[in-house]
Amino acid sequence: MNKNRLKHFPTIQTLNHVGRNVLLGCCIVLLTSSTATAALLPCDDVAHLIADSANQFSSIKSAEQYETGTTKSNIQLPDSKNCEISGSGKLTTFRCVWEYVLGDEQAKTDFNQYVAEAQNCLGETTTIRQDQPVNHPDSYLSYLFELDGTNGRISLKDKSQLNQTFIFFVIESR
Repeated sequence: MNKNRLKHFPTIQTLNHVGRNVLLGCCIVLLTSSTATAALLPCDDVAHLIADSANQFSSIKSAEQYETGTTKSNIQLPDSKNCEISGSGKLTTFRCVWEYVLGDEQAKTDFNQYVAEAQNCLGETTTIRQDQPVNHPDSYLSYLFELDGTNGRISLKDKSQLNQTFIFFVIESR
């Protein structure tokens, strides 16, 4: 065997170093690609919420309550500040809120993605229309999803007194 030829083959130490870098590179690509395509509004959770709206969200109520008197939900949507259930009897609502700095462009981007994902989850048979305006936030954009027996809403609200922008996702009980 030619000794000069062996000099061009990598050593075990070099292979280990290269292998670690390749493995690390693969992991970074997988992590960044999975977070870039991760759903902000998982369809399985949306379907469960719509089904459970017939039972005033009884299957997802936790025993824990927030200071406001609302009940913590066992379903917490990705990156939301909190998801809660409020009301009792006929009108019970499930609501998640996401908070941003006032006027944050990411809030508008996320809002548009939530609306698109909700349309995808709910299908073509769902009626979607711009919701009625309200007078208390500084700016307000909301879409109403008319579902079979219930309604859902996704809203974007700027509140300058709080220096925050909010996204709300709401499903009403049936």
